[in-house]
Amino acid sequence: MLSMPKKGEKYRDSEWNVVEILGIGRNADNLEEVVIFFLLKIPDRYWILPIKDFVKRYKRSDTEKSKGRCDDSANKPAKSIPDNNSQLMDFLDASSVDQRLDILKRMKVQSLNDHMIDTMAVALDTEIPKGSIENRYSDLMSHLETRKKYEQHRR
Repeated sequence: MLSMPKKGEKYRDSEWNVVEILGIGRNADNLEEVVIFFLLKIPDRYWILPIKDFVKRYKRSDTEKSKGRCDDSANKPAKSIPDNNSQLMDFLDASSVDQRLDILKRMKVQSLNDHMIDTMAVALDTEIPKGSIENRYSDLMSHLETRKKYEQHRR
């Protein structure tokens, strides 16, 4: 049986690219569990894969380090993960549109960046057009408000 990826663990693909797990979340539409991670070479871009696909594509790098085969020191991020990463994880872990709206309202526009908005949009299975952070934030809020309005009527 395959072990479940955990926050902070490092994995590698067949080309020895090392990734770090940010957390486990759920697809908003079908509730499928997904892994949220980033490539150590590109720390400000987040990726999401269903767990079953992730474990097929990536292997734990810890076992390879003991053999001296996986040196990820060259892959260390040039800058640290933003402090507002916990807010992003809370957003991705939220189980309802209301919770996501509350989290997004508490986030300051100044603390957001394009990558965070793109990650939230992927979690919502939508696309937010490029533009200023303020406009993208507004578009994301509008999307969530619309979802809230129509999803409450379906239940």
